[in-house]
Amino acid sequence: PARPLMPDPGFAHHPGKAVWALETELYQAAQALHPQLRDMFVAAMATTPLRGEAFRRWAEEVVQNRAKRGEAYPVGWIHPQVLQALADRGIEAETAVIVINDKRVVHSVREAKGSSALDAADFLRLPEILASPEAVLFDRRKQNLLYITSLLAEQKGKIVVEVNYTLKKKGTVNFVLTAGRVPKEELTKKRQYELLLGEVE
Repeated sequence: PARPLMPDPGFAHHPGKAVWALETELYQAAQALHPQLRDMFVAAMATTPLRGEAFRRWAEEVVQNRAKRGEAYPVGWIHPQVLQALADRGIEAETAVIVINDKRVVHSVREAKGSSALDAADFLRLPEILASPEAVLFDRRKQNLLYITSLLAEQKGKIVVEVNYTLKKKGTVNFVLTAGRVPKEELTKKRQYELLLGEVE
């Protein structure tokens, strides 16, 4: 019997500069699958743990060299349920792939000691947070996604992902705009946030 399409374990270790483009091509190819198989594939790519170590090595090299060569790197995929929720709200994501660029990595690590920033260790867990978020919220006002994870005390990690972001010389992607810390109350009391996946605990 045919097996569901699953990601090659080596995909996250592709040495080329345009790893994000490889994953975008995978997503486009998956659109030809039966909807159920397509969603299974996208879910597998969204939740795979394989991306983490490859991202950590790339990010540490970027920070060490303070490199800003315009490289973009895939850190996750939008979950099928979230893609459908966006479509229900009139937003058709051109791809499920979420990327970050080297400029944003350097900026985020530089600010890691700030009161509202993720510390460096949590930032390097970015693929893990995107793969297994506590919750995903939709910002009605800004039309972007918030990936939430638990930190110490009543603090939450908040990863803001802009959907269909035009990245210079790269095309349209889903882009990590910011990664920071916020009080839990900020997420549960603001009416502009709508729960799409999980629960803010």
